[in-house]
Amino acid sequence: MPRSGDDAAISLMFTGFDRIPKYYDLVTYTVIQSSHSDYSHRDLARPPAQTGSRGKPLTMTLTCAYPHPRLARFRRHVVALALAVAAVGALAGPADAARMGDEQEALIATGATRALVAIDKFADKRDLDAYDLYLSLADDLAVQVANFLGLDVRSMQRAWRGADVAHQRALMAGLTQLGVPYKANGAQADVALDCSGLVAFAWSSAGVALPRGSTSQFSSAKQIKARYAQPGDIIWRPGHISIYLGIDTAILHTPYSGRSVELHVMEDRIASWVRFADPIA
Repeated sequence: MPRSGDDAAISLMFTGFDRIPKYYDLVTYTVIQSSHSDYSHRDLARPPAQTGSRGKPLTMTLTCAYPHPRLARFRRHVVALALAVAAVGALAGPADAARMGDEQEALIATGATRALVAIDKFADKRDLDAYDLYLSLADDLAVQVANFLGLDVRSMQRAWRGADVAHQRALMAGLTQLGVPYKANGAQADVALDCSGLVAFAWSSAGVALPRGSTSQFSSAKQIKARYAQPGDIIWRPGHISIYLGIDTAILHTPYSGRSVELHVMEDRIASWVRFADPIA
């Protein structure tokens, strides 16, 4: 039988019900049906406070209930749009990393500077004593980095020791910049760096010249599978590049304005589509 007004609109929106629903909870999309003076509901935390007289719809005191179907439909679209915008925003840039304290950053950067001097001395002069010193310093740094990131210390130590000398040099050089602030197009070590500026500096310490720009750096290196990546290799995704720390999804990078060169473990949703590359392969 034809109906007019809101009842007609509702009957078109909802089909397949024994009774015509009058309201629904916008948050849980729970349908509330009415039949004369009684009511029924499913999964609703709070039922309506009052019922209408025979033949009239129920009245509700819940703020999440919208009697008018067009208003409810509009509100649902707004919520869906807000969720979509939030999802896009989450994917647009790197996720926030926990900040390390300034003192700990300085401690690691100083240790990395000493380790870099030792590994450079071994690389240039094959000084075995210098390499022994490097291994001791690198092991200590791995303890600090792994503990901060909540990763296995021994796995990180093994990964760093297993890397070739060029990768070890690049990794230590990158760690010397821990705490250096981000700046767009920044390429000055100890002053300001962007993501590709950090990678270019780190690999220049290993004698490898990389171009500016994350995409150019990735294109100039050899793409490799994640299982073959060493500490110091680069990890790329559109618009961003970082230095792999050797285990799990741990990286060294400088994300964006207001942040600095920092340690981070990538979320699974990001790690699932990044690409690895070796600058010297």
